[in-house]
Amino acid sequence: MKNLRCLLALIIITMALLYACNAVDAPPEYEPPEYAPPEYNPLPEFSKENGSQNELAAENINTAYADIDCIEYIDYDNLKYSVSMQPGSTALIIKDDGTVWYQEMNYYEANPMIKIMDDCKAVWNKQWVSFMIDNNDSLWGWRGLIDSPIGVNTGNAEYPYYAGEPTLVMESVKAFDTGYFSLAVKQDNSLWIWGTYAFSMEKINVVCDNYYARKLMDNVQKASASVKYGLAIKTDNSLWSWYTSVHPITGEIEYIPFKLMENVKHVDKGLAIACDDSLWRFVRGESIEQPLTPQKLMDNIIAVSASGYYYMVLNDNNQLFAWPFNHKDPDPRLIAENCASIVGSWSSDAVYMIDANKTLNALIIDDDSIQSIALEDEVVYATTSLDRILLYVKQDGSLWRVVFSPFISAENGDIVEDWTGEITANVPRVRVMEKVLW
Repeated sequence: MKNLRCLLALIIITMALLYACNAVDAPPEYEPPEYAPPEYNPLPEFSKENGSQNELAAENINTAYADIDCIEYIDYDNLKYSVSMQPGSTALIIKDDGTVWYQEMNYYEANPMIKIMDDCKAVWNKQWVSFMIDNNDSLWGWRGLIDSPIGVNTGNAEYPYYAGEPTLVMESVKAFDTGYFSLAVKQDNSLWIWGTYAFSMEKINVVCDNYYARKLMDNVQKASASVKYGLAIKTDNSLWSWYTSVHPITGEIEYIPFKLMENVKHVDKGLAIACDDSLWRFVRGESIEQPLTPQKLMDNIIAVSASGYYYMVLNDNNQLFAWPFNHKDPDPRLIAENCASIVGSWSSDAVYMIDANKTLNALIIDDDSIQSIALEDEVVYATTSLDRILLYVKQDGSLWRVVFSPFISAENGDIVEDWTGEITANVPRVRVMEKVLW
């Protein structure tokens, strides 16, 4: 009996020692291996007999232009960084002295302009969040919602995504874009992301909500935040995207980057312009090995825009093409000649552009015809939102506002909604600012 008690005591002591050792020498924290993208052709196999020309071009784009210098994309609308307007009838404007001003508008009047900050060179305005880059390349955020955070801890315990005044997000920023989520490229070419990102390869989409900026990848020169996914051009002109996934060990949501194609010089809201000026879009793949598939749309494209109801692209012959934003099978339609700058759209019935003579035009579109209405001469830039408000900059740098009321009087006297009925050249306009930053 005595030996048994000794044996039990020895067992208890041994177990206690093992527990203490485990408590002291805890296993190291899991460190996920550095991601190495798989080597694969991101396009489906096809035969020359049955494969489309788009698939053939997509397979060849990675090699056909490997020896061609990728000429830098020219941003024809640099004034878009001085005047930014979004749905909700709000605008951010940089005055010629670098001060940033905010204004709320509606169909009938505009509220007084509010000064936000000094010494800025670029602004982006979403419906509930705004961003500014100052002359020292620092990115600032203002306002914010739970799905549109400013990207930094504001110190507000209840609303950590909201800032009641401009708040520093990060320094040394050279490129930025925002949509449903936000992307910033720093001077060291690192790419950072925050906001709501929901492009996933899981059966049920894995949504990643980041209140604060999170580093995604290195060696990036520019990036674009589309509705469904992000696109990033690396310094070697390769094009990348990423999807969300749940880590099998930690359970944390992580971003998985993957390469789409080579030789790309510009991206904008889900479209890409290759180094040979061909235009590409991307459709969802069926597997992790192929999350997105490139599809060639057109050649000789020099500018793209995704605004309101339409994708719009401009070719090197100054022809403007458009197709509805939500069409699964785009069929670009020629809607204007002699176009110099794309403005945007607010409905399926009308788009806006500036022609080579610096005339701002409205294009009324239906199934059978397109009517062009000249609105204003000597215009160098314009922007619009879903609220039928146009802001435009004239040759002298002055900023103007025109509002096309969506309400007209019907024959029976009722007030009805008509999205194109009031688009005329003689609609009243208001001078908003003497001179914007240009």
